[in-house]
Amino acid sequence: MLEYIDIKGKTVTADAMHCQKETCHKIKEKGGDYVLGLKKNQRMLYEDVKLYMEENTNEKEMETYTAINKNNGRTEKRTCRKTENTGWISGKNEWEGLCSIFSVERRVVTKNGTSEKTSYYITSLCTSAEKLLETSREHWKIESMHWILDVVFSEDSSAVLSENSLKSLNILRKFALMAHKKYVLSQPRKKAYQTSMFDCLLNNNRLLDVLKNL
Repeated sequence: MLEYIDIKGKTVTADAMHCQKETCHKIKEKGGDYVLGLKKNQRMLYEDVKLYMEENTNEKEMETYTAINKNNGRTEKRTCRKTENTGWISGKNEWEGLCSIFSVERRVVTKNGTSEKTSYYITSLCTSAEKLLETSREHWKIESMHWILDVVFSEDSSAVLSENSLKSLNILRKFALMAHKKYVLSQPRKKAYQTSMFDCLLNNNRLLDVLKNL
């Protein structure tokens, strides 16, 4: 896709599957920047970055930014730690344009307990920890949409083979998702999208309420 789209001046975000040297080179060649998730498919780089970010003695080199969101009994704390000190990375020059490495620590507290997760990234952006946290968050929103399309609408299980039919169904699913999301957000008490959809199947008036809210 990078061969056919204009990414000049844009930032490309992608998950760890696309964390490849060739991808970095192509993005920079076309005038863009990248923020790429880092996992064990790039084992040496991942382990080096993870160790560096966890080492307390490197804390003074880190810029940190924290955001806290509270919604319907759920508290999510996200902390981004970044550094532009990347000269120590083995084979750094093979990662075209690499400027910063950063981590995002997510701590979610609900009535069911607490969960914690840390993700690691490489980027060609030389920007603030706040901006990097915002960028990674925007990527998560896109990932979340595709997760809902798969889990709620069973898109990946579709047996439809016609390309035109697949495109049409994808548009309709995204329209339905947008309608339910807008309706759910307008209600004083939030509910799951699956619940909203099921309510519409059982009650035509509820379906009309969802459509009227568009």
